[in-house]
Amino acid sequence: MPSAPVTYAYLTIAAGYLNLYIAQLVLAQQSTGLAFYYALLPAPIFYGAYLLYLLAAQGAIETEEYEYTSTRRENAATYAIQRSRDNLEEFEYGTTDGPASLELGSVGGPFCYIDVEHKQGKTGSSAFISEILHLGANIPMAAGRVGATECSNEGEDTGSQHTGWRVCCESGDVSSNRKNTTKSWRSHPDIMSYFLDTALPIEDEPSRCLALSNPPNNSDTVFYSVLNEYMNFNTGRWRSTLQQAGESYLYDLFNVGGLLHDIDTGDYIYIYEGIVNPGQSNQVELHHGFFIVGWGEACECPDALNAQTTANNINATFSVTRQHNGLEVPYVVDFCYGYSISRDWTGWLQDPRPRPFYCSAVELASDTLNRPDGSDPDSTSDNENEDYYGYVFQDYMARLRGGLSLPPFEPFLLYNNDCDEEAKCRPDWRFFRMPEKIIVINPYNPTGCADCEA
Repeated sequence: MPSAPVTYAYLTIAAGYLNLYIAQLVLAQQSTGLAFYYALLPAPIFYGAYLLYLLAAQGAIETEEYEYTSTRRENAATYAIQRSRDNLEEFEYGTTDGPASLELGSVGGPFCYIDVEHKQGKTGSSAFISEILHLGANIPMAAGRVGATECSNEGEDTGSQHTGWRVCCESGDVSSNRKNTTKSWRSHPDIMSYFLDTALPIEDEPSRCLALSNPPNNSDTVFYSVLNEYMNFNTGRWRSTLQQAGESYLYDLFNVGGLLHDIDTGDYIYIYEGIVNPGQSNQVELHHGFFIVGWGEACECPDALNAQTTANNINATFSVTRQHNGLEVPYVVDFCYGYSISRDWTGWLQDPRPRPFYCSAVELASDTLNRPDGSDPDSTSDNENEDYYGYVFQDYMARLRGGLSLPPFEPFLLYNNDCDEEAKCRPDWRFFRMPEKIIVINPYNPTGCADCEA
């Protein structure tokens, strides 16, 4: 198949001839002769030839068509689930000098990033999404424009040297295996732009892939203010007498005819948290993203952490494959690891393993997290906690960024003029339907990208 720009050139020439043919008919009917037609004849020939010359001069732009099939979506989900579990187990936690020196800017996969510091505003959640799509779904990296053989994390991603979607294995800190990346790999807004923004034609902005089959409305929002009417996000449980109404509200969103009925496993949820310290030298704009790994019931959050794909009579369960039974909501994983300056503790903002999407907004105190002994609801048991979380309670609590303080399971917050950390407002959830088919511009096969090593 010819590349998109070459095809565009051919179509331009054909369109020029068609326009002239129409003009010829009009002129003939008006008995004005064909002088005007012959005068215009060289224009499209010259324009098309010149465009082809420019393309040849810069080298042919290679393209690869990729289908994001249901099998690939589920493969990505399976990869993401395992990665979230491994990360909680393997990443350093506790009172340390900070996580950057311990984890080499990794998000648990094979790449180390120069730009991931695991500090406020730079947890690595966007790189985590990119790794899932690349390593789990096998979406090819892309170099973008011809000649884009290197990139840098400095400045904006503009020009022929900084386009596409990739880890730049040919650039970075060789001594520590840290690598540069394009912004579309490491920034949530740019991930969305790369995969979902189809406003510009491919020949004008080849740093983006071309989404060929997005539904008409590929993004919609679930508003925190609405869901807050049904759920108490300070406990993660339904408000009194509103459980059935809250469950119905969520199920209706994803049922046939609902606002988000076409969302599926392998899609993506984005939240915008606002700006911390606006106007100051330490201003930080916060974004976060979640990957949809499956579907399960709209459980209360204390009972839906560390959800499992197989029933064990202890944890909530979900299915990687959507069941379309009218009683399911998306379950997600993410990368929310970092260092808390105020608590001098490295760990996870909340449990990153599969849970209902709305649980990202809950605040859970230690007494809520501590599982009661089945024989005595007023006591707790290490066995009960270990069965549910996979760890005895103190070990699980220590992995959370709050450490052993209250609350250890923290919500993602919204920072703006009306909502600050004290008010504890939460951001809305914006759901994105990933395209079923894309064209990758200049597929990039990295070399020299060593595994992440300490």
